[in-house]
Amino acid sequence: LLKIQLERDSDFFRFLLDELARATALHDVEQKKFSETVQSLGDELCQMTATNKNDMYTWREIFKLYIEAAIFQDIDMTKDPAKESRKRLEKFKDNLLDRLLESNFVLKESKSILKHFLVINYKLIDFQHFQNLNRMAITKILKKHDKKSGLSATEEFSAFIKGNVVFVDGILLSLCQAVQTKLITIVPQPDEFTCPVCFYLAWKPVRLKCTHLFCARCLIKAKKNNITNCFICRSENAIPEATAGNLDTTLSKFMKLNFPQEIEEKERDNAAER
Repeated sequence: LLKIQLERDSDFFRFLLDELARATALHDVEQKKFSETVQSLGDELCQMTATNKNDMYTWREIFKLYIEAAIFQDIDMTKDPAKESRKRLEKFKDNLLDRLLESNFVLKESKSILKHFLVINYKLIDFQHFQNLNRMAITKILKKHDKKSGLSATEEFSAFIKGNVVFVDGILLSLCQAVQTKLITIVPQPDEFTCPVCFYLAWKPVRLKCTHLFCARCLIKAKKNNITNCFICRSENAIPEATAGNLDTTLSKFMKLNFPQEIEEKERDNAAER
């Protein structure tokens, strides 16, 4: 029976755990800094978009391109995720240049925010790279240790690795989500507020008793054509029972603030149909 002295192995694991603890502490500090930076940038962006509508529309186009770029989504984590994310980010930057979006900004603050936004994404990629390097390093170290000692530390540590923030991909996704919720949602996309009948902005939004939302113009047309049930859930008599009280005034104010050009276009179309 082969006997192995474990004193050195215990020292090895103690040292490894200490280093992981330090890495975790560093990770927590950096994550907090990142969240604070995103929040601060979000506050600046919110103030800026309220000041200048031209810049707001430019930001809307930028964020639409950013969402389409899917810089951190659907990436094969078994390869080099940071390399792929960096490639997508560079392509996103090229799209900004091709469309001259930065030059469309009126306020210099917008240009500064855009630079900070790109820096945040590069930091996310660095974080992604850090995670991947740590995952690879710990796996190689343990495999080498197993080979020399005859132990199976790689298997024993696998559960620990899955739960440690230094390795968990979900932490990266949560940081990406912070960018989405604290920055991108500040400049909402009109697609999120379309009428399901005309597929355009649901201006003068009417919320039926079933809670489904439509633009007033489409409901007026529905009444003229004797359509009574909700277009979506078929709630009976939902359309004829709608009154002025069904107008969502809160959403109307929100639309006026965020979609002035779309509202103007919709009202021109409505006037042309009369």
